[in-house]
Order: sequence, then structure tokens, then C-alpha cells
Amino acid sequence: MCGIIGACWKNDEISEKQIEKALSQIKFRGPDDDGIEYFQESEFKVFLGHTRLSIIDLSSSGHQPYFSPCKKYVMSYNGEIYNYLELKKELQNIGIHFYSNTDTEVLLQAYIYWGELCLKRFQGMFAFVIYDLMKQSLFCARDAFGIKPFYYSIENKQFQFSSDVKSINILLNKKNEANLQTCFQYLKYGLYDHSEETFYKNIKRLKSGHFLEFDIQKNTITKYENWWKPDFSKEIQVSFKDAVEQVRTNFLHNISLHLRSDVKIGAALSGGIDSSAIVCAIKYLHKDFPLETFSYLDINPVYNEKKWVEIVNKQCNFKNFQVSFTEESFIKEIDEMLIAQGEPFGSTSIFAQYKIMKKAKEQGIKVMLEGQGADELLAGYNGFVGQRLLSLWETHSYFEFYSFAKSWSDFSNKSIKDALFQFIKLKSPNYLIQFLRSKSMEKDTKWLNGFFIEQNAIDLLFYKPKLKKEYKSRRVIEQLLYSSQQNGLPHLLRHSDRNSMNFQIEARVPFLTTSFAETLLSLPENYLISSNGVNKFVFREAIKEFVPKEIVERKDKIGFVSSDKEIILANKHYFKQILKSAESIPFFNVNELLKEFDLIVENKKKYTWQVWRWINFIRWVQLNDIQF
Repeated sequence: MCGIIGACWKNDEISEKQIEKALSQIKFRGPDDDGIEYFQESEFKVFLGHTRLSIIDLSSSGHQPYFSPCKKYVMSYNGEIYNYLELKKELQNIGIHFYSNTDTEVLLQAYIYWGELCLKRFQGMFAFVIYDLMKQSLFCARDAFGIKPFYYSIENKQFQFSSDVKSINILLNKKNEANLQTCFQYLKYGLYDHSEETFYKNIKRLKSGHFLEFDIQKNTITKYENWWKPDFSKEIQVSFKDAVEQVRTNFLHNISLHLRSDVKIGAALSGGIDSSAIVCAIKYLHKDFPLETFSYLDINPVYNEKKWVEIVNKQCNFKNFQVSFTEESFIKEIDEMLIAQGEPFGSTSIFAQYKIMKKAKEQGIKVMLEGQGADELLAGYNGFVGQRLLSLWETHSYFEFYSFAKSWSDFSNKSIKDALFQFIKLKSPNYLIQFLRSKSMEKDTKWLNGFFIEQNAIDLLFYKPKLKKEYKSRRVIEQLLYSSQQNGLPHLLRHSDRNSMNFQIEARVPFLTTSFAETLLSLPENYLISSNGVNKFVFREAIKEFVPKEIVERKDKIGFVSSDKEIILANKHYFKQILKSAESIPFFNVNELLKEFDLIVENKKKYTWQVWRWINFIRWVQLNDIQF
């Protein structure tokens, strides 16, 4: 796990001093080693930089930028290829020689031999750039789920890329400018990390599962392609029993691969199904594995999962560390976490994960396993009830439609009305959704500066993906694919990457391999969410052998949740001062903002995550000196 950086520019537009400063910006991602390589191509200059967090083969063999033996290719790479041993053996069998025990060398040799097709062979997480000195081109790629970050910019005939958005502006020698459209979507709708746009003007993220090629002499991107294009519109024909066996086998295989490391490993344990399955699977596979687990226990009994954590600990007997935070400690550390994240985020629950990583760092952990991605592949959360009802409606299964709505409400302790509301939202035409949202904008967002929004031609529309004809009767699968690729999982992975790397820890997510996704999303929908409304149905059955019954049968979904409302209201005077300081931010009508906050404090208006978004956005602007 590392940090990558580089640029292609003309003449003397970027100085070595800028480059060194930009590299230092990502040093926290890789404190064990760093390197820079410079190249001259006629009137163009190129540099690749790297900071290393040593995880596999701790020797100097892993130093980057990494040159191929033929010296025709050089690479800067961030991530892990978990199946590197199997790929290495395959390449050795066709006559390729290796000079180290690193996955870095395997990745580069795989690219040299297979070209872009190598990407489909990797089981892992990665963001890398390979400079082909003969073709004078840069090949940039990101893993299927976007687990590892890749930011880039093309401005003033320069191409820059980095693991950290702020280092790009250092290379550009410019101030941090806000992307107004992204800022609006976050403030109004809570949307972020759902497209290639970032919160920073003219800085984009390479989409997950994509690669691009940049031609140095032409000074342009010549290719931008989606290398992972799964089609799950047709379900596979498989019995439920066989599906359970496939899921169990694939999951345990993933766990084995994700344990490959030359450093100390820990695991986040919330007490939910996903993290518990990871911890219990490690115990099942390796009885004496020296795992340490880390749990967040909220001060609010409603969110505190100590009961569930202890059930897992009793069975596995791994050493467990528990962390929590008070309203006071939140205030002391929040700015540090905001700086680590780099961009605004959705709720204070991210601070719980931050505290876990901090504790893991204190215990000498360099690799942490997490359950991110399970909900987006297994129909977690509320089971995507609206989509399941739509699938039943589209197959004219009207009796099953009502029966499922009733069963789901019983299982989730919610009303049938909740299920039907989700269904109606999906069936409603886009123009009606947009009309209602525009009326909501007029009524409920007086705190937004309408003149500024209109003056800058900011689009008020809420993005709602169109239902695809080919996914008729497979609406749960369609939504899971969307959630894993665009809206949902991308921002969870960003939170995890920034929190873990801030403490020089590699976060691994064993649910997120393309093979596991292809297995799960090809199944019939009622294998993921049963006719009785049980979410993650096939997975619950698959893990029964090694996970405590109480965990397998859990109905509630909490995860690393913190008490947003309690934290903010307990520090209302502190946060009100932050809101008052927003006078210079053109998005806000501060007087209306304060009125809204007072109504919430006085319990005259319902608290929502909108309050945190105000606070987070204002502090992001102030801490990063954002220009509008």
C-alpha cells in the first residue's frame, strides 16, 4: 500500500521543488521508502514518484518507481495483487524470470506479457501507472471497485495524477478551487463520490474498473475504457444448495488470499454479520492465527454492539481492543480527521472508523481486514425492498408482491407502507421526482443562496439512474451493481482508504473481488433476499458452519455508527460558532442557516444528517483554503 504521483508537462512549467513538495504531501501514505524518476521526451518532461508502505517482501526489492529488467517500462503502483503467487507461477511456466518476491514485479511482468488484458486476471486492489518508454505513453488503471484512489487533471497542457487530490494542485501551483456542482449535490442531496467529479475544480477521479492511456507526444488521453463490464441481466441456473456451497468456497478462498502479508494483521469487528464472518472465517481456516480485532462501542446504548462483539470473541478468542469517544473528544480530534479525509463526507460515523484505525496503529498493525462491500453485493441494509418489489411486479407476481412486502416488514420491524413507498419512488417518472425535489428546494432550503446557484448555472436536478430494459425482473441486481460502482460503495471505500492510510495501515476488503461479485450477482434475486424478507440470505446459509447462530440470525444493521445528533447537540455552542463563520462561503444564507439550526436544537424541527453536512462543508472550506 503506497502513494503514487506523476506528471507530464512541457518545458519548465513544473519545478523540482514543486515535485518534491507534492511528493511530501503523500508521504503519510508510504513512510517506509520513496523515490522519484525523471524522463525527457523531446520537448516534454515526465516524472513518476512513489511513497512505499511495505507489506509484502519488505526488502529493497520493492523500491519504486520500479523498472522492468529490459528498462523499457517503469511503474508506480499502489495496492496489492492477492493472487500474485499464482500469476507468478503461470508466468514462470512460460519462461519469464523474476528477481524479487514482490507482487509489484508480478504486476509489471503481467502487463508486459498480456497488455491491458492483465487487469482481468488480477484479484486485488490497485491504482497504478506504467510508463512505456518506447511508445512514450502512460497506462493508468484502477481496480474494479475503485478500492484504491486515482486522481488526475489535464490543464494548461499538463497531465498530473496522484493518490491524493491536494498534491495535484501543488503540481499545478494553484489554489484549491471548489467544484460548485459537486458542492451543491453534497449540500442539498448528500451525494458525493458518485461520479468522476471531485470537490475540486478540474480534478477528476479515474472511474472504478477503468483504464486510460495518455500519449505524451500528442499530449492527450487516447483511450479511456471500462475494463470490467459485467452483465448480470441473466441469472444462472443453480440450486440454492449449490449456490450456498459456491458462496462459502469463494468467501473462504478470498479470506485466505487476503491473509497474505509479511506484517501484522488485524480486523475490524463491529459485531455485524459481515465483519463477524471475516473474523470467524480466519479462526475456521487457521486455528492459531495471531489475529487482533478492533471494535467501536458507541456511548449511546441504542448503537452499542458490545453484546454482539463479545459473542464473536467468546467463540474465536482473539485479542480484542475496544474504542469509543465522547462528545468532548470528538471536538478535540475532528479537524485532524477532516484533514485526513480531504473531502467532505456523510456523517460522524466515519470518526468511529478513524478511531479504530488509530488504535490499530498503536498496536503495531499494518494490515486491517474490513467488511466493506458486503451490503452492496449481498443486498444488505434494508434488502433493497423497493427493487425486489419492482422485480416481482414486472413478472406479474402480484400475490408474491404483497406476501413479500408483508414478510419484509415483519423481518425488518418496519411497516408495509415503508416497502410500498420505496416501490412507488422507483415507479414514479423522473420528471415528477424532479418537480417534487424542486418544490422541496424552494420550501426547505432557504439556507441555500439561490442567487449564487442561479448565477453559476448550477444544475438543481437530482441524479436518478434510468432503469434498464435488460434488467427487467432483476432490479435488485441492477441496483447492487449501481451501488457498488457509483452511488454508495465508492464513498465508503474513500473513507476507509483515507482513515487507514492516515495511520499507515493497509485496509483490505475481502468481499470485493470480481470473482465473488460475479458469483453473487449472477444468482436469482430470491437467493440474496428470501421470500420471507431475509437479506443476505445465501450468505447467512453459507457461513452457518463457522459463525455463531446469534450473529447469523441478526436482523438489525448498525455497523460503525456514531451518535451524530447527541454529539452535535451536546456541543451546540461550538458548532453554532462554525455555522456563524460561514459568511464568506457563497453557498449559504447564514441567517437562515442559524434559524434552521436553532429550530433543531430546540427540538422544533427533526434532526437530519444535513446538519453534519453544513458543519463538515464549512470546515473543509476553512481547513483547505477553498476558493469559490
